[in-house]
Amino acid sequence: MKTCPRCGRAFECKLDDPVHCDCARVELSAPTRSAIQAYYRDCLCLNCLTALAAGAAPSARI
Repeated sequence: MKTCPRCGRAFECKLDDPVHCDCARVELSAPTRSAIQAYYRDCLCLNCLTALAAGAAPSARI
């Protein structure tokens, strides 16, 4: 289990299983991917990835 650096919720990272990874389920634009990389050092939960893909601003929480 990991803790999402944006919202603090616990979630299961499936990086080793790309077919089931939440990152593969959400379409992120290049600018959004860049913002995520600039603000966070680890994976985000599906809720946060979805919110960012919809245009939410990244929070300063790292």
